[in-house]
Amino acid sequence: MPSSCATAAIGRDVSITILTASSLNSGVNFLRFCVNSHSLRTTPIYSSRGHCPGEKGHLTDRVRWLAVGLKESLRFDGPDNLRPSVEEFERTAQKAEQAAFKGLIIDTMTLHRRGLGVLDPDRAPKPVSSPFVRRMPEDQSEIEAKRFETQGRHMEAYELHILQAFEHFVQAWTALIDGSLICDWEMIDDEFPKLATLAAEVNRAYVIWSSKNR
Repeated sequence: MPSSCATAAIGRDVSITILTASSLNSGVNFLRFCVNSHSLRTTPIYSSRGHCPGEKGHLTDRVRWLAVGLKESLRFDGPDNLRPSVEEFERTAQKAEQAAFKGLIIDTMTLHRRGLGVLDPDRAPKPVSSPFVRRMPEDQSEIEAKRFETQGRHMEAYELHILQAFEHFVQAWTALIDGSLICDWEMIDDEFPKLATLAAEVNRAYVIWSSKNR
């Protein structure tokens, strides 16, 4: 157990639903409780492209759904659905709050102190860090503006960049939740800034893409 987790929990007044040990017999139940106890649970999203999983989905499920839908759309229908996909992604990404993950760590430690075994290495998740964020050159918009002729392959590069950012967002969010559930503060500090960077990359790529597709 990381010592930073124990130190952080000392002296904090954590309000948490009282659970019996039997209700946390499986890692699945524990994960469901912890994630649903915070603002990691999101409000419904009403999609312009169909039914979002469960009408209510965690951010990772919603962005994964957007990534799958966009990938299929670009493959079969062209870029017509890029705009609604980007708009839904931006609304979803704005809901990310670092305090929610830190609160999840505190609740995890509270359950551990009750002897529920939630930090048992055999039951706890094993977080995997997401890759470093791929970023376009700072002057990419100027580079694109100076092209004598914009070709289809140039636009496809922006579409792919957006899709990859969607998929990377899911990886980072998953690492954040898994890191919270083993009280890994460093994982939170490493992964959370990536969410904002990825959202910014999506916006930059879409602005350039849309300027060439008017």
